[in-house]
Amino acid sequence: MNPKLLALLLLGLYVKAQDDTENIGNDVFVADDEVTEGEDVFAAAEEEVNKEAASLPTGTKEKAAVSVQIPFFFGEDAGPTWIGVTSVIGIIWWFVWGWFVYLPQNTADSTMQFYNYSSGVIGYAVPISWFWSNTQNPTMGWTSAVYLSTFLGYLLIAVPEFIFWIMFLVNAEGGPWLFKMWATWPGYYGCWFFYLFPIIFAIVQMAQNNGDINLPGWSNSIIQIVMHLLYMSFTGVVHIMALPSLIKKVDEVMDPSYQTRQEKYAAY
Repeated sequence: MNPKLLALLLLGLYVKAQDDTENIGNDVFVADDEVTEGEDVFAAAEEEVNKEAASLPTGTKEKAAVSVQIPFFFGEDAGPTWIGVTSVIGIIWWFVWGWFVYLPQNTADSTMQFYNYSSGVIGYAVPISWFWSNTQNPTMGWTSAVYLSTFLGYLLIAVPEFIFWIMFLVNAEGGPWLFKMWATWPGYYGCWFFYLFPIIFAIVQMAQNNGDINLPGWSNSIIQIVMHLLYMSFTGVVHIMALPSLIKKVDEVMDPSYQTRQEKYAAY
């Protein structure tokens, strides 16, 4: 090949490579400029959002933060009230269905009857005085177990929660912590465990009757199953839904700086 022609060819390739390099460099500079412009736009938007958040009233900022953390209809501060109300209903259930109410099957049902030898008349006992000595009753022993498990279960879960709720309301020493602890652990999990026993024992009593609706304990077992199932479901769902609000409210009472931190969080 002619040396001059070869030299011209190499020179042309070199010039082409230089042009490509310059074009790539220009593209990089353009991309850098676009990134810089994007960062400026983002910074301006963030500054605008911060200004708007700072101009909001304190209550509005708190609601913005709470709406993210506690997305349910109970309200941002209503958790303690809802759980406290369930404990009040639990106290009522404890007295009504654990102490005083037995539904006789018919007029021949003598489960709660007793004979007063001094006066010679037949009287009627209430379950709270009857079930202690009838756990070994061959026909009504499971009904006795219903009342015993109701008495102990509600005494262990609902009664302390009610007491700690009152301590929280009056801001007694240790009250907020006790209320939060009890609602978070024994109240949250215990309601699904301890309140299940009266239902199970009532079902066993009905099974022992072999479907004979004329035998004592049948109607009473049905009403016990319905009432305990309703309350167990209600208090269980309320604890699940209202516990985040309760924890937030109690933390505000125990640590005043908690609310300040929430306000700062809401600003972003």
